[in-house]
Amino acid sequence: MFKLAEPSYVILYPSLLGGEFIAYTLSVCLPNYNHNIMKWDNNRAIVNCPFGFSEELHRDFDQQSTFPADYSKPFILRDHISPRLGMKYSDFDPKLTPIVLITTNPEMWFDKRVDRLYTWNHKDEITLEFIKKKLGFPTTQERLDEIKDAVLGDSICLPDLTMWARDNKPIVDRTPAIRRRDHTRYMRQHLLNFLIHQKNFNPLIIYDMDNVYRNLQTFVLEWQKIFPDLNTDKFTEYWREWLERNS
Repeated sequence: MFKLAEPSYVILYPSLLGGEFIAYTLSVCLPNYNHNIMKWDNNRAIVNCPFGFSEELHRDFDQQSTFPADYSKPFILRDHISPRLGMKYSDFDPKLTPIVLITTNPEMWFDKRVDRLYTWNHKDEITLEFIKKKLGFPTTQERLDEIKDAVLGDSICLPDLTMWARDNKPIVDRTPAIRRRDHTRYMRQHLLNFLIHQKNFNPLIIYDMDNVYRNLQTFVLEWQKIFPDLNTDKFTEYWREWLERNS
């Protein structure tokens, strides 16, 4: 069991807002922080933190880290805003400051990132081995046949395949317009969850991620105001690459 070193932070965000990449870039561009791990997957940053924040809401963190960590150094953790978390915001370790990422334009984020984040595969490519290797979990041939028969077009979107195969949710094939509507609605619901529970955040930092698309230099300077020790050259380099992959 250990206490969080100060000042540690948790990045909370709705899907698509670059929350994983913020968690990674802050951890490697601030001195004396535990580094998170990142890899690119079809222009999406997959980021692992030493601890899964969702499972560690109590004040004494006793879970073993997923990779080596220096407990004398602070952490940058991350998670989505969700109703399950919302009920427990008041249980935050007092040394853990939430940074909530927001947007005033979910549609812009979806339009800019949809082609880079939503990977499509032809039905013929989808096999039991494909699901196990690509998505990391098994399913049954019967369920796979149900999915293929229900999909209207020739291709399957991987996020939907995950829901249908792993979570066993009803198979509802969506047009691009309906997918856009559903995802932006989902983003707004996450932000609403934050507003409902905002009073439980103390201390709290709120940041509008729309700024990354407005002006990169301003974006970097605003993060430097929050973190004066930020390595701005390195941070700028990382986010310039992110913009090239997500614009």
